[in-house]
Amino acid sequence: MSNVLSRRSLILGGLVSAATLAAPAVVRATPTGTVGPDRLWIQRPETGEILNHPFVSRDNRVHRQAWASYSYFWRDIKDGGQAVWMDPRLLVHLSRLQVEISRQRGEEVLLYLNSGYRTVERNARIEGAAQRSLHCVGCAADFFGRNVPHRTLLTIADALPQVGGVGGYSSFTHIDTGAGTRRWGTAVAVRDHRLEAQRARG
Repeated sequence: MSNVLSRRSLILGGLVSAATLAAPAVVRATPTGTVGPDRLWIQRPETGEILNHPFVSRDNRVHRQAWASYSYFWRDIKDGGQAVWMDPRLLVHLSRLQVEISRQRGEEVLLYLNSGYRTVERNARIEGAAQRSLHCVGCAADFFGRNVPHRTLLTIADALPQVGGVGGYSSFTHIDTGAGTRRWGTAVAVRDHRLEAQRARG
């Protein structure tokens, strides 16, 4: 079965469509967020869609439905709503980041997904985008936090265990689950500063 999803495609062994599965959970907004391990409180600024529920469950069917909801949420809204199954490790990284930034600020922090999955065709039209971008295989996220400085998000992202790439941009932060530890943009300066501080503490 192809890993490509769309509103018309059938997923979960052909039991339900992406539209009927994902849409109710995606559009469900809550008055306050719930931040914690294995869940996200996240919004798409362009559409106003919000997800706020766990992406992990001991019930295999519930777990797969949640994964499908997040994968649909990550879809390329600028290229026909095409989607792929997201790398679950990416959701874990973002959840850990959200928990930590919320702990530091003493309040639940909403994350905004600036760019999730991208089709290869659309990625090729984006100036400066990597030719083999991990956005094209469901392994990357560009995001920002409500009322949170980007440098703060970068510092937390850089310290995440087993995170692959971290990129710092003027208006968003990039993380991915690619191989190796990679840093670019302002993330490089943030990492160097963090390492210097660690050395100073001995």
